[in-house]
Amino acid sequence: MVILQGDVSEHGVTPQPPATTEGGRAFLQERLSLFGRWFFVVALAYYVFANVPTDPIMGFRFDWATEYFGAHERLNLAIVACAAIVWLATRDPPRAARTLVLLDAFGTIVPLVLLAITAVVNRDHEVDELFTVLVASANIIVVRAIAVPSTARRTLLLSGVGYLPVLGATIYVMYGATSLSQRSAVNLALSAALWGAVAVASASMTSRILFRLRTEVADARKLGQYTLQQEIGHGAMGVVYRASHALLRRETAIKLLAPARNSEADLRRFEREVQATARLTHPNTVAIYDFGRSPDGVFYYAMEYIDGLSLDQLVRVHGPQPPERVIHILRQACGALDEAHRVGLIHRDIKPANVMVCVRGGVADVVKVLDFGLVKPPAGDVTQSAANVPMGTPLYMSPEAIENPAAVDGRSDLYALGATGYFLLTGTPVFSAVNEIALYGKHLTATPQPASERLGSPVPADLEAILAECLAKVAADRPADAAELARRLAACRSAGEWTPERALEWWRRHPAPPAAEVAVDAHARTFDARAM
Repeated sequence: MVILQGDVSEHGVTPQPPATTEGGRAFLQERLSLFGRWFFVVALAYYVFANVPTDPIMGFRFDWATEYFGAHERLNLAIVACAAIVWLATRDPPRAARTLVLLDAFGTIVPLVLLAITAVVNRDHEVDELFTVLVASANIIVVRAIAVPSTARRTLLLSGVGYLPVLGATIYVMYGATSLSQRSAVNLALSAALWGAVAVASASMTSRILFRLRTEVADARKLGQYTLQQEIGHGAMGVVYRASHALLRRETAIKLLAPARNSEADLRRFEREVQATARLTHPNTVAIYDFGRSPDGVFYYAMEYIDGLSLDQLVRVHGPQPPERVIHILRQACGALDEAHRVGLIHRDIKPANVMVCVRGGVADVVKVLDFGLVKPPAGDVTQSAANVPMGTPLYMSPEAIENPAAVDGRSDLYALGATGYFLLTGTPVFSAVNEIALYGKHLTATPQPASERLGSPVPADLEAILAECLAKVAADRPADAAELARRLAACRSAGEWTPERALEWWRRHPAPPAAEVAVDAHARTFDARAM
């Protein structure tokens, strides 16, 4: 995402360089590289084809030194070299904004000066050479305006300064032309000045239009001090974007209420999600930074950006996890749920996609519980009635969440956490079915296959028993609360075997891929996150 400051006076915005932010700097470098590559290919092609050895074919003597390395040809090669410098200097690594601005000026002005010198050196060719120089100059000016993000003022300055030597060379050559009358020479010089001015003005107008469009796109993706970048996921209530804060330069995740969920009831529930999550301070719960509404009424909130893997991604990419790591992850999730349950908040959508692992402050495998979009409010909260319909993700819903959603308590989250642990351990959900109704039936009546049988290899008996207890059909048969479940997990023989050193070594060998590569496409997954 590029953050550009507009130069549109009616909006009261002061023109700013296009590289005033990290996003703008990266975009400027990308476009300068594109301009340099285009310029290099065109200039090299002209150099080669303008000197194709046709003389031997026609029976004339061909002198390689003169034809390819004469004064005119050396100037052509210098122009090719300028283009190559701009292209290669902007490929890798990232360059400072000031360096990019200087490369932009260099790649625009220096080739135009070299073209002017070419016209003077080849003044014996008079009009023929001037025609080539003027066409090439106009192309450089206009293409640069299209390719490189710039204010109209900067484009006018660079194009004008670069074209002045070309205009001076044109006047010089026309003044000394022997094949033209004085009147024709004056007319050609005036035409060069006129069409040069048209090229510079056209380039400036192009920059102004493109700059305004980029500004409008950036403004459309700004929410207060936050600028949206790419989508990184979506769930029951909204879409999540990676974003940045204009002043703090901190990476942030922004969640927006989905456009299709804009009823008053949905808005109240979304606001409640923000308020509920903001009340939670456990280190394994995602932190809320800010919330608000966009100028067009879209509700959003800002939360910490987790540069890691969801448990869903972890299993899909790296397969079933060792028992000791499963215990390590589940214990942390229990801590987050215990705090929520103590203040009367039930998550109702615990699943692998809503639990992430990451590296925080040099500590590896830190768990973050996300997405309280379906959270059940504390008893007595009458801001929204509890509809008696299933809510959550069918693959991880407890029997009571299916039969009597309004009566769920913290033990429903423990059922979902047990199903999540089963998925981590075996690489498959507890149940699968051809449709949601059949899946509901299995949650209500079917006995889960023991994890060791599903995995096809031994699983610690104590961990397998805890997961089976979490998946009990009757809530009373499960651990009483998240704190008790955490204690039971801590008592497992494998607990503690996933040491901080092992966790850090795993992350060294398996760094998290970019968010764009691991973002979950909810529509591509069977029974993915949505409110039923």
